[in-house]
Amino acid sequence: MRVRILVTVFFFVILLCLGGLYHAPALAVVAVSVWVAEAVLVVLALLARHGLHVSVRLPEGGVRRLEPFACAVEIQNRSIVPVHRFSVQLRCGVQGEPALVREVSGGVAGRGRVQISLPLTALHVGLLTVDVEQLRVWDLFTFFSFRKKTGDCAQAVLLPALLVMPVALERAALLPAEEDGAPGVLDGAPPEVREIDAYRPGDAMRDVHWKLSARQDTLLTKRYSLETRPRFCVWWELCGPPPQNPGAADAFWTLCYALSAGLLAAEAPHDLCWYDPETQRVEVHRVEDRTELMRLLAAHLRRPKPFSDHPLPDVVRQARFLRADAGETILVVDATPCLYLDEYAVLKLDGEHYVEQIEENRIQL
Repeated sequence: MRVRILVTVFFFVILLCLGGLYHAPALAVVAVSVWVAEAVLVVLALLARHGLHVSVRLPEGGVRRLEPFACAVEIQNRSIVPVHRFSVQLRCGVQGEPALVREVSGGVAGRGRVQISLPLTALHVGLLTVDVEQLRVWDLFTFFSFRKKTGDCAQAVLLPALLVMPVALERAALLPAEEDGAPGVLDGAPPEVREIDAYRPGDAMRDVHWKLSARQDTLLTKRYSLETRPRFCVWWELCGPPPQNPGAADAFWTLCYALSAGLLAAEAPHDLCWYDPETQRVEVHRVEDRTELMRLLAAHLRRPKPFSDHPLPDVVRQARFLRADAGETILVVDATPCLYLDEYAVLKLDGEHYVEQIEENRIQL
């Protein structure tokens, strides 16, 4: 563009000199008129630049990696001066790391609005940020361009592949419960009370331990040996060495979702636990459906740094020991990524074929 401007300036200077050399006022008038017109167009471009506003929007609810989606770029012209040509430079990054720079261009009428759809495809899981770096406006002859900084941005969660790991529960109930929710009876003998647990929606009122509930000031329910199911606790190990590359991080989040989704498909609600270095405490959340699982996963992916370099604290080991001592099955997903069942590695993933590995392996619990 600078070369074109220099050539144009040189041409009209020569034209102006020739008009004076050969006493041709018409050539001088043409040269001066063109530059006066260009000065007017430059002023109009400056006014139009001041009235332009850029905003970007990403799909709500998150998008999946390797699936195309659209980023909507909207340009609003608040002035009455039309813009013959503009360009918007966008910088896209995942987890704070710049990934690529894209540019869209077009024109907009005075008091008008135009929307441009920018196709994108995410390669890795994380928080996608699209920042509007700068806006450029050209005059009608496209000799000069003027930049305008803008701070608008949009964010979206890039979700992993939503797989469901096949899970077989071998240590399930010995006998199914009756249709009305009461425990079954073996050879006419009443079932044995296995444990006292917190009341859950759907428990029969006849099974409420009223005396103990009155003492504890909360509803407690009797759990019978015939209906006792294994209890699971899934740990997301976010401390320690982080994933070695973005592919390993993708495999980690895919395994986290697939494991919990497989447990839910096997009708095994479970506790989801992790250590939060910011609050320095163990977070525990009950997962009973995929909606809650997706909410927790998206909340982690929205963090600038989901993983921490801090070593695993002793409070995590103590919490796992207490849960294992209480009869829970402990499942740990670390950033290697690897799945552990009670300290035994049962599934090791790589960063390339982890989707096939998750779909082909069947976990027996």
